[in-house]
Amino acid sequence: MSTDIQHGLQQVLADTYSLMAKTHLYHWNVTGVGFMSLHTQFQAQYETLFVAADEVAERIRQLGEMVHGGLPTFAKNSHISSPSAKNAEDMLKELSEDHKNMSKSLVNFANAADESGDRVTADLLTARAADHDKTAWMLSAQIAHR
Repeated sequence: MSTDIQHGLQQVLADTYSLMAKTHLYHWNVTGVGFMSLHTQFQAQYETLFVAADEVAERIRQLGEMVHGGLPTFAKNSHISSPSAKNAEDMLKELSEDHKNMSKSLVNFANAADESGDRVTADLLTARAADHDKTAWMLSAQIAHR
């Protein structure tokens, strides 16, 4: 596996795990009128991110590399900002932005993986980008109606 692909997948894993943890934190801390729907939605999202992290880690292993991990490693290497929202609307805005940024990054990386001849990794990244796009849209749609 090329160093760029290896580094990129480790980055995707760190970002995915960090976004999962942030979403889980907001699941615990959300309050207000929309509590139950957001609490449930955030749970579905962090569970999806957990599965996604597993898929990325398994792709790293399929390519013959060791997975670099642990919470300190993920936190150090992640591009996801630390949680700072204190209310539901800010949680939605933050998570929506995180998902948009993840999607953009994944599309760029998928293009690079495809150009390097790693179509399987490119397909995995494209599928992940589509999921982040949809999640960002769902989160943003709720902000507009609040």
